Amino acid sequence: QCSTRTYTLVFAAGSFAALGSHLQTRLWAQTEFSDTAFVLDYIYSASYEPLRLINALGWASLLILSLRWLGRTIIHRLLASAGQMALTVYIAQTLIATALFFGWGFSLFGQLSRAEMIGVALLIQISLACSAFLWLKRFKRGPLETLWRRLQYSPASR
Repeated sequence: QCSTRTYTLVFAAGSFAALGSHLQTRLWAQTEFSDTAFVLDYIYSASYEPLRLINALGWASLLILSLRWLGRTIIHRLLASAGQMALTVYIAQTLIATALFFGWGFSLFGQLSRAEMIGVALLIQISLACSAFLWLKRFKRGPLETLWRRLQYSPASR
């Protein structure tokens, strides 16, 4: 419900916080995390969590801004569907990723470059968002959300 200007400022603050955290980490890493770099260690430790919080607020602001800019486009509907089926999507992405990267599946851990990993992650997310969108055209809730609701309101839970 805030103005676009407010969300833009929060996003900018989050970006600067992320940059500051990154620079601190690089500086400390250049000392090879030595004990002699006590001041860098102290500054890093004291500011890490607040910078993460500001960074998270920045990402949330960017998400809100993007939804404002996207309006009721298909991208917005896909994101909304994935959000409505968040538990199902989360469990599905976990199962897909573990099947791809763990030893019981395709054992791709350490085999892909960063660019390939980003491509795989995007493919998984887009596929799950499209699946959620199609599922919700036919059903009111996702399968795990329905199961959760039934367990929650079953006579045995009272």
